[in-house]
Amino acid sequence: MTQTPHLPQPRRGLPTASPQSRHDKSSRRWTALEKFLTVLAAALGVLSALFALQTAQISKAKEQAQTSTQNKETDLTALQGQFDELKRQNETLQYENGQLKLRLGLPSPTAGPQQPTGASARHSGAIVLSASGGEADLDSLQSDLQWRGKLNQYAGLGNLGYQDLGYDGTRVLFGNGTVVLFLGSTKADYETCRSRTGYGNVLIDNTTIQPGDYFCMKTGEHRYSAVRLTQMNSSKATFDVVTYDPPES
Repeated sequence: MTQTPHLPQPRRGLPTASPQSRHDKSSRRWTALEKFLTVLAAALGVLSALFALQTAQISKAKEQAQTSTQNKETDLTALQGQFDELKRQNETLQYENGQLKLRLGLPSPTAGPQQPTGASARHSGAIVLSASGGEADLDSLQSDLQWRGKLNQYAGLGNLGYQDLGYDGTRVLFGNGTVVLFLGSTKADYETCRSRTGYGNVLIDNTTIQPGDYFCMKTGEHRYSAVRLTQMNSSKATFDVVTYDPPES
């Protein structure tokens, strides 16, 4: 009996992908990646825009805060100036009120140089001295509102002892023959100026005196003057002054 030859059977396994199929899958993967990267780039762009907007808002808020602070500082400076001016005006009014009460024989307040019993005020009031050359004769009469006295009479002849008080923008100036006693916060009046010792040629400038401080003077005609500084700046100085009669020996 004839036997049929045994033929080899084909091997079974996974189907082999064609080159076209592999290319399609690779293309799909790259397309998905490109879409993801595009979405990611768009998201980063939105975030960058948001950060830029937030940075601009913060910068604007900072500028507004700085401007507001500067405006507040300017307002504070202006208010301080108004307060100082009102304080000066109040001190002047208190002083003038005290002088009026003295003339009427009424009890005087404690503020400002005081007129004592037994002495008469030859001249009292405010003196404003310009830093550009203002000066005052403290021996002038009450009717001389500018405190010029003999300064006008002997104008152009130099300092003959009638220039008692002056100001140059930083220093209080005193004339020849005038001696001074600085009192600081101690109130000046006739009794204080007459009884205290230590008069001399002293230096009083914007580093040693401040508004509200007192000093006594003995004028070129030997009268005592009680002086209080009420204002000082680079352009002028203002004083409250009482000069007493009679002259001292």
